[in-house]
Amino acid sequence: MAIAQIQENVQNKMKSTIPKEKIALHLNTDILLTGETIFYKLFCLLEGANTQSGISKMAYVELIGSEKNSLFRHKLKLSNGLSNGHFFIPANVKTGHYKLVGYTQWMKNNPKNRFVQKDVYILNPYVESSNLQSGISEENNLGIVQIKKTGNKNLVTNASQSLSLKTDSEVYRPRNKVALKINNLLGVSGYGNYSLSVRKLDDAEVETKQNDALKNGVNTNSSFYLPELRGEILSGHVVSKGNDMVAANKIIALSILGKNYVYKNVMTDEFGRFYFNVYESYTNSNAVLQLLDANNENFKIILDDKLFNYFEALKFKKIHLNENIKDWLVRKSIANQIENAYNSSKLDSTIYRNPAKSFYGKPTITYKLDDYKRFPTIRETFVEVIEGAGIREGKEGYSFKVYYHEDFDTNPFSGFEPLVLVDGLMIKDNQRIIDFSPYKIEDISYAQGIHFYGPSIFNGIIDFRTKNGDFYVPTNGDGLNDFELDIPQENKKYYHPNYDKEAAILKRIPDYRHQLLWKPDIALKSNMGSLEFYTSDVEGVYEMVLEGYTLNGNYINSKGYFEVKHH
Repeated sequence: MAIAQIQENVQNKMKSTIPKEKIALHLNTDILLTGETIFYKLFCLLEGANTQSGISKMAYVELIGSEKNSLFRHKLKLSNGLSNGHFFIPANVKTGHYKLVGYTQWMKNNPKNRFVQKDVYILNPYVESSNLQSGISEENNLGIVQIKKTGNKNLVTNASQSLSLKTDSEVYRPRNKVALKINNLLGVSGYGNYSLSVRKLDDAEVETKQNDALKNGVNTNSSFYLPELRGEILSGHVVSKGNDMVAANKIIALSILGKNYVYKNVMTDEFGRFYFNVYESYTNSNAVLQLLDANNENFKIILDDKLFNYFEALKFKKIHLNENIKDWLVRKSIANQIENAYNSSKLDSTIYRNPAKSFYGKPTITYKLDDYKRFPTIRETFVEVIEGAGIREGKEGYSFKVYYHEDFDTNPFSGFEPLVLVDGLMIKDNQRIIDFSPYKIEDISYAQGIHFYGPSIFNGIIDFRTKNGDFYVPTNGDGLNDFELDIPQENKKYYHPNYDKEAAILKRIPDYRHQLLWKPDIALKSNMGSLEFYTSDVEGVYEMVLEGYTLNGNYINSKGYFEVKHH
C-alpha cells in the first residue's frame, strides 16, 4: 500500500497528529512439534502509553522461516486494539528457527518500530532439515540455538503476584475438573484484557548464547502507509499501457465476489491512484477490479503490495537438538498423533461475523426463481416472472431497465443505465448475463430509483445471485483484474471437553492434550474472576500463564502451577 504521491507536508502532519502504534504478541509456547497448534494473542498498543489503540482496525501476523517463506499470513480485524488467532503446524514443515511477526500498516511509517518479532522453534521428527546443526563447539556456539532437556525449574508460586492464579487443588487426577480463580489484588488498577494459557511444562527448553537485537530500524523505501482507520485499505494506481502515464479521473470498481458480496467504486486522483476502504465482513477470497472506461483496453490496473518486506531485519539461527530430548520427543510425537487421529471428535467452532448488508439497502423486491415456473432463458424469465424490470434489444445489444413511476422525461437522470451485478461483479457486457443459464441463478432482486454511489449514478440496480457462484467472466483483460484476498480470520470458540456432562460420550476417546486451555480474551472487570476446565490423560506439571495489559497500560504476567497424577 505504498502511497508515495501523498504530499510530504500531509504525511508529516499525519505523523505528528496520529499517535504511533506498536504490537505485542503473546504465545502459548515457543517450542512446537509438527501436529501442534500455535495460539497467539495480539495487542495493538499506543507506543509509550501501552494502552489499547483504537487507531488501526486491521493487523497482520506472519510466521516466517529462514528461507523467507511464510508459513501463514493472517489478516486480523481489531476490536479496540485486540485480536487473536491460531495455526496448526502441518507435517511438511521443516525443523527450524522461525519468526512470528506482527504489524499494522500505520507502524510501517516508524523506522524504529515497523513490526514486532517473536522467536518460534518448530521440530519435525519425520522430515530431515538443513536447519539443524550436527555438532556444537565453543567456536560455533554463539550462532546456535540448542534445544535440550529441561533442568530443575524453580516453579514460583503466585501468591504475592498482583493478579494471582489459585486452583482448588494442587494435584488432580486425569479428566478431573479444575476450578481456577483469578484474584485481582490491584482493584480497579488491575482491570484489563488478558490471555490465559494452561499447558504442560515441556521437558525441553531453548538455550542460546547470543541474543540478537531487534533490527527494526531498516528503511527500505520512502513509501508512506495510510492508517487503516475504518477497515482494510486496498489501493493501487492506473496507468496507460503504451507509456505508463498516470490515468486520472478514471472510475474503478471493486467486487469481492460471493452471495454476501462487497461492491464499491471510486475515482482515481490526479496521480492515477485509487483507495478502497473495506470495512465490511467477507468470506470469499475472490476479488475483481474493473476499469469503467469506454477505452479500458488501453489501461492497466496495478494493485499495491501490502506484504511484509523487511526480511533483512530477521536473523535466523541453526538448531542443535541435544540427544537427551529423544525420549520427550518420542512421547510428545505419539501424543500428537493420537490427538490428531481423533480430531474430528474435538472440533473448534467458528464465531462468524454478520455478513455485509447490500450497499444499496433493501431491494424493492426479490424473486427466488425456484418459487416460479422456470424458463430456459434470461430474456423469457424477465418477460414471464420479473415485474418492474425488463430487457431491451437495440443496435448496440441488450440493455436492462428498472421501471419507476417517477421516471419521467423531466428527470435529468432518466437516461442513466442501471447497475447490473452478478454475485457482486458489475456486468458491462450484458450479453454475458443474457447467455447465462437461468437454472443456475438462485434469485434476482432489483432496487428502483436513482442511486448515487461513489462517482457513479445508476438508474436502478439489478442484482443476480447464483446458486454456486459459477458465473464466469474472463478477467485480466479488458480492464478487469482478478486477484486473491486474504480473508480476515474469524474468532474461534476452542474445544474443551466437559467430563461431567459428556463422560459417557468421551469414555472411549483418548485425551492426550498438552494444551488444556487457551482463553485469548479475558476481560477482567472485577476483583475476582473464575473459570473451569478439565485435565487430560497426560501426567505432569502444568503451567498457567495469565498475560496482558491493564487499562492503564501496565503489563501483567502471572503464573501458577498444578500437577496431574494417575494415583
